[in-house]
Amino acid sequence: MSFWHGRKVLVTGGASFIGSHVVERLVGNGAQVSVADDFSSGKRENLGALVDELTIFEGDLKVSDLAAAACDGQEIVFHLAADHGGRGYVDLHQYACATNLGLDQSVFAACLARGVGKVVFASSGRAHESRRRQLIGEPAAGMGARSSLRQGLKGDGRLVLLDEGQRQRAFVSG
Repeated sequence: MSFWHGRKVLVTGGASFIGSHVVERLVGNGAQVSVADDFSSGKRENLGALVDELTIFEGDLKVSDLAAAACDGQEIVFHLAADHGGRGYVDLHQYACATNLGLDQSVFAACLARGVGKVVFASSGRAHESRRRQLIGEPAAGMGARSSLRQGLKGDGRLVLLDEGQRQRAFVSG
């Protein structure tokens, strides 16, 4: 039986491109999945036929009552929600990106208050791309808008993200 079978899991930003693929794998492995999303960039269509199997919390997770309700009873939270955009977004929308700190604080506080056992926090390479170029003098290869990420949610609870060159970009142990 899968590590995920029967586990209560929340995916914030679960209607996004990456979030919806995480949701799909979790449901496929038997998890009881909830999605919290404001649908500002994520799309219901990304959830497809799974929508009837999900509990959906629609709204702004910076609102502490919504974050608390979404986290209530969850064992694991994949926190993928963020204000984001394409190349240059962080440099051009600094205030908007700064609101992510409030969103993260709201979700983390709700997880703590509701006794969530594990939180998986993920960020795009876009969050620090310009700084990375300063440090190593190269573009953020393999993580651009045209690249595709594949993830493998293993039966033993491991999540592995691979870039298009099949290089491991993230590993989360169950």
